Order: sequence, then C-alpha cells, then structure tokens
Amino acid sequence: MSPFHPDHHSPRSAGVGVRGFTLLEVLLSVSIFLLLAGGIFTAVTVTTKASAEVALVRRETERFDALQRFLRQVFSNLPASTQLELRVRPVPSLGRAVEVLIAPAPEFADLSAPTEQAGDLALGAIPDGTGALTFSLTNFNGTLSTTERDRQLENASWIPLLPGVADFRWRFAGTETSGLQETWEPANGRPALADLVVTMTDGTIKHWQFLIPELARPTSETSAHR
Repeated sequence: MSPFHPDHHSPRSAGVGVRGFTLLEVLLSVSIFLLLAGGIFTAVTVTTKASAEVALVRRETERFDALQRFLRQVFSNLPASTQLELRVRPVPSLGRAVEVLIAPAPEFADLSAPTEQAGDLALGAIPDGTGALTFSLTNFNGTLSTTERDRQLENASWIPLLPGVADFRWRFAGTETSGLQETWEPANGRPALADLVVTMTDGTIKHWQFLIPELARPTSETSAHR
C-alpha cells in the first residue's frame, strides 16, 4: 500500500481516538483538590495559631522578667534611711489591696513631677473590679499623716505593670524575726528578705525572693569591734 494513501484500517481512521475525562473522574479530581487545599489551609492555620501562642508566651515571659528585674533593682538600691511597710488596705466596693510602701524610694523609682512632693514608692496589687488584681505602682508623700496618705493612695493614678493576677502574696523576713511575715511595720526595722508569690488567673505561678542589703555599721561601732 502506498505510503501516500491513508490507512483505512488505522485506529484513528476507524474512529478510535483519545477519549476525554468522564464526569466521575472530574468529580474525583475536584474532590481530591479540595481535600488537599483543606489540608494545606488547616496546616497554615495550625502553624499561625502556634506562632501566635509562642509569641504570647514570649511576651508574658518578657513581662515577668522585666518585673523581676525592676523589683530587684528597687530592693537592692534602697537608701539608708528607707522604711518599709507591708500592709493590706481596704478598697471601697472592690476588696483589698496588698501594698508595700517604700519611703524614701530609690531615685530612679520616683516618677512623680518635681512639684508633687511624692517621691516615695507604693507597690500594690489593686483590685480591678473583675475579681482579679493588677500589680501597679505609684508615688506618694510619706511625710503625710496615715489618713492623708491613705487618701492620697486611694485617689492616686496607679501605673499598671502586671494585669490578670489572681493572688499576690508578699512576705518579709528580718534578722530578728522568725519566719516570713505577711505584715511588716516600719518599727520592725529593715527586713533582710522580701518573698513574693504571684499567681495569675491562667494558673501561672511565679515565686521570687529579693535580698535586701544590710545597712553598714556606723563607723564608731565598727571601730569598737576592732
């Protein structure tokens, strides 16, 4: 047979060509594509959520670390004349605030305006009205009477440092006291240790201890011991 004549017996000429996809195959392909797309979307969503959770944990860790550093700096740099008071103050309609009053405070902790004459420092766990506490700080005037000082603290603009606190427990220990005390009067002298346990509303617990440097002995007393 001549090569220039079509082969009437070839499959193509016999009407047997390349067939298209059936409806069932198209539906299967679409289903498989949707499954793969859903899997990719789920993986991206899970990854994004995990990244957000890691970022949140990192921010919380940084906040705890910053607070610990700040408190350590405060207790490590107390002026020689500083008196400390650990007390519980009633807050009308909200509950009670646990406060540490530091008078006078280190200079770096004086955030008040020069005209306010409020260079002493109050560290307080203040009720926020939702059943939780916010660890905050403010400055006050320690030369005022107790009544005037309490009124000043009640109306003060507290700077929030750590919200979402379920329980805030300060305790002090001195060289001449036994165990950790949950209240501390200036008459007790300078404590040697500040112990703090913070319980967050999410169940996180932080326990810190801060050593308070002992005051140097007066020169005359030091000479007498030589």
